[in-house]
Amino acid sequence: MSSDSQLLLMVDDPQLNATYGGGQWQTSTMFQWYGGTIVWPQFADSSTANVTGSAFLSFEGIAIAFGGNTPKPFRDSQTLTVSIDGAPSYNTSYDDPRPQSFHLQLYQSPMLPEGTHNITLTHIAGTALDYAVITAGQNTPLTGKTVIVDNEDPSIRFIGSWTRNTDLLFQSYPFHNSTHQSTTQGDSFIFRFSGTSLNIYGIMDWANLGTVSASYTLDGATTSQTYPVTTSSSKYQDNTNDQYNFLLYSNTSLTAGDHTLVVNVAKCVGTTLSACHERAGACKRGMPVRFLACIGVKERAPA
Repeated sequence: MSSDSQLLLMVDDPQLNATYGGGQWQTSTMFQWYGGTIVWPQFADSSTANVTGSAFLSFEGIAIAFGGNTPKPFRDSQTLTVSIDGAPSYNTSYDDPRPQSFHLQLYQSPMLPEGTHNITLTHIAGTALDYAVITAGQNTPLTGKTVIVDNEDPSIRFIGSWTRNTDLLFQSYPFHNSTHQSTTQGDSFIFRFSGTSLNIYGIMDWANLGTVSASYTLDGATTSQTYPVTTSSSKYQDNTNDQYNFLLYSNTSLTAGDHTLVVNVAKCVGTTLSACHERAGACKRGMPVRFLACIGVKERAPA
């Protein structure tokens, strides 16, 4: 991770330790969500509902953002009310140009002083919460936390013909609204990091028949992975299209310290025609490979 980058800590919805109000919140389980689950006030997800949901939680850091799904448009369903550390509440919009959308950043707080903060979200009209991203300060404890590194982070060096993609894909937005993708054998990227575990996530395209293979060389040891899409693939048959939060590679038993990962696109064979997702306007050729890294941290590295 670049020394110039602020550390972003990923907190999945079960680890938020939030207090939910307004009614009985539901948990939805689906492979598309980060960690496989998402929570939402189903009782408020309707134009006829007379109550809305609320969520209260504490966090340690200098900012917080929430990701999840926006509700369908009805009345003021696209408005969220926020209060931080007991300050007066204010309204904010999800800024969703075409609700209902999935995997959208729902809210980003202003920068806050170092320390522990309380945040209250009210007027949640069917919005689903998938995760929070906390910006760590210089004194924020990192032990046991997960750092998320976006494809835009300067610590990732792409080599070859990778392209930056900002398309809306099937009503969904990638983390921080961009990906890097490649369909070219021999393209690679290098990622240097400190931590005790590593998970690489991507967006798997199940709409195009073909095969993607990649090699992952971590500290000199190489592991190869193949991701085929055939007519017998269940997600091809059920028209899954793009699968977000697709786990491409995982190593959860690293020794604490500095590590180097080299990812190489070994094979990319897909359809030769362009495929456009309905309602998304996003055209892709072949089977793109997209990457996002999550790093487990045992302790903060020395400055």
